[in-house]
Amino acid sequence: MRISCPPHRFACHYGIDFPDHEKLLANQLSHEKICEYLGADSLGYLDVAGMVRATGLQPKAAEYGGVSIRKQIVLAMSISGGLAGMVGINEVLGYRHVYYDGFSANYGFVGIAVALLGRNHPVGVFLAAILFAILLRGGIFVDAFTGHVSKDIVDMLQGIVIVFVAAEAMFRGPLKKFGLMKKAKI
Repeated sequence: MRISCPPHRFACHYGIDFPDHEKLLANQLSHEKICEYLGADSLGYLDVAGMVRATGLQPKAAEYGGVSIRKQIVLAMSISGGLAGMVGINEVLGYRHVYYDGFSANYGFVGIAVALLGRNHPVGVFLAAILFAILLRGGIFVDAFTGHVSKDIVDMLQGIVIVFVAAEAMFRGPLKKFGLMKKAKI
């Protein structure tokens, strides 16, 4: 038998709150004595990344286990925001040494649209990225070689694709009603 849990020695540890300090086994017993007390062959400790992963996969189970879901979500968002800031700092202050408006060319919007269209599946995201790349690259040629069509049509097409992908749930009911939607095999 293998048991995993964080080594709780203090009343608040990694967002897990306990009423008092004396009730914690890790505060009173050694690693070997805890294994003997529980009747376990080995004892593994869950780190911060494991607790964040548990919160993301099964929030109710993590909460039942004593993990503070709000603290784990704030921790994950803070780490993600910090990493995104470190990636973007070179673009903002790197080679120009000044901040100017419109430096990103809508990378964030296109990234969210690609993830939405690809439904966060690696193959779907790859295909959606190719579609958006074709749209963006084709917009340059549309603007250069046609006199009456602007490259803003690319933004309009991207918006239409995003609206239809986001409104898919609205179409799900009528399609099921007429039997046009296949049931997924799991």
